[in-house]
Amino acid sequence: MTSPGNDPLKDNDDALEELLGHATPRPTPPAELMQKAKLLVEREWLGVARARTLRRRFAFFATAATVLVAVTLVTGTWMTPSVQPRQVASLSKTVGAIYLLGEKSELHDAENLQAVTQGQTIVTATGSAVSLSWGSGGSLRMDAATEVHFAAADRIELRKGRVYFDSMSKNDDSSQLTIATEHGDVRHIGTQFITDTNQSTLTVSVREGKVIVDGRYREAVVDEGLQVSLVGSRDPQFRNIRRFGQEWEWIEKTAPAPGASGQKLIGLLDWISRETGLGYTFESEELKVLAENLDAQGDIVNTPREALAHSMLVNNLHHRIDLQNGEILIRDAGH
Repeated sequence: MTSPGNDPLKDNDDALEELLGHATPRPTPPAELMQKAKLLVEREWLGVARARTLRRRFAFFATAATVLVAVTLVTGTWMTPSVQPRQVASLSKTVGAIYLLGEKSELHDAENLQAVTQGQTIVTATGSAVSLSWGSGGSLRMDAATEVHFAAADRIELRKGRVYFDSMSKNDDSSQLTIATEHGDVRHIGTQFITDTNQSTLTVSVREGKVIVDGRYREAVVDEGLQVSLVGSRDPQFRNIRRFGQEWEWIEKTAPAPGASGQKLIGLLDWISRETGLGYTFESEELKVLAENLDAQGDIVNTPREALAHSMLVNNLHHRIDLQNGEILIRDAGH
């Protein structure tokens, strides 16, 4: 039992205080170390605070997203930015009825169509045809009963029928165009060529330049004056063809009008030659010089052969087509 004046706890505290009083003072940490410690503590605190904020924001946005989805499901609408379709071609000439294919495979009359945009599909009726000015240069023609999907500015999908492409420049691939079919892709190097596809066969005919066919099973390089046919996994079948004739005549009815009005007769003959595949020669050198200086009279709105007959008549000239050699022979009408 202890007496009131003798408290052991107090005695212990006094002893500890006396002991600490004999100890040397603890050194103060360097200021740089204190600053680093402070920054570490602040960074840790900010991390904890940021995590809490993000959790609160996530909860808010999750709630907002749930509400937005619910509104979308009820109204059936969704806000999307407006994107203008890209034009890839423009119509130059049409013969007969052409249509735009709808999303449900319905046909819409395209009588007033002027510009073709990426994603559209054009269908030609039996006996119809259309000529288009390709966006990057050249002329694209669609024959009757043909369906073409305009996939991109440098790519079309030929789903059925046949098309003709004229890059307007030999040995020049600046008019980029790939024609995709279910049997393979067709690419050109400055050329005039026809691509024809059906359920079993892909046929490519080259009037000028060179075409590369990347078939599903086989590849082929087709030079001018050749036609290749690809059927399944069989080897490509080549045959020689002429630059003119029945298989080319269908493209003439959709030939776009030649360049600017006021051109010389020789320029008109160049256009007729390119569209028909026929060359031309003059009876004399004097007649050639005359054609280089004569104006091509009148607007050309008909087919190349009709334009040829008209130009010969108004300039008092005469012509004869030599189908054996593929030449238009031009002479003075007085001879």
